[in-house]
Amino acid sequence: TGELEDVTIMKYDAGRLTDIIFARRGQLVSETGGSITGDMVKMLLYDGEIHEMDPKEFERYRRMRFSKQEINLYTDTALMRRDREYKTEREMTNEELKEKLKKVDDTLAKLRREYELEKDSANLERKKRQIENFVNIRNTYLVEIYKKYSVPFATVSFVLFGVPLGVIIRRGGKGVGIGLSIIFFLIYYVFIVGGEALGSRNILTPLLAMWLPNIVIGGLGIFLVYRTVNEMQSMRVGFDTFINIFKKIKMFFYRKAKDGNT
Repeated sequence: TGELEDVTIMKYDAGRLTDIIFARRGQLVSETGGSITGDMVKMLLYDGEIHEMDPKEFERYRRMRFSKQEINLYTDTALMRRDREYKTEREMTNEELKEKLKKVDDTLAKLRREYELEKDSANLERKKRQIENFVNIRNTYLVEIYKKYSVPFATVSFVLFGVPLGVIIRRGGKGVGIGLSIIFFLIYYVFIVGGEALGSRNILTPLLAMWLPNIVIGGLGIFLVYRTVNEMQSMRVGFDTFINIFKKIKMFFYRKAKDGNT
């Protein structure tokens, strides 16, 4: 039907956030009134706000309310980005992410002040949704920042896990070792992908969401190292006991032979 609710539209210029549009409801229509196809789609928005920001100076911020707004969305069949300078969060450096984060924090602070001063209950609910959207944007940046540190550190976690795994491979065969390696790699991958989603949605803190895979895999690795060392020490004690018994038996027969000769 083309009907939408709680619409959020973000506009970027050269990879920088410039406008955010919030609307209580919206409707997608085509230029001719037929199906929604082609390179341009018209969207009608109702009961919302436009937040305009200067990408270089977030303090130059402007907010406009509207009861009805018409905008045109330009696209192509492949939904390709026309801006070659555009960078996703994963492509940004830490410095670029921190710069984005600071600007979002400034905007969040302004929205929270407006929320505290707002009297109208309908506007309060809208402000709350806007704050939640910006919190999710903020968390997305934080997730990428922490991931740039946690993923390289995963090599340490896998080394801790791999050392005792080598012992297990020699005892149980290559099949056991390869199977365990695949299982724990999949566990790590699921933790990373799931952590990104949970961290971005504020279900987990971004820090915990990105470091939890290393904590789990590294913790298992430390546990396996501890167990392996203890088992090797037990085997060593048993081997030493066997050697001592063998020496005593040897000495017994040696003395018997010596007494027989005398």
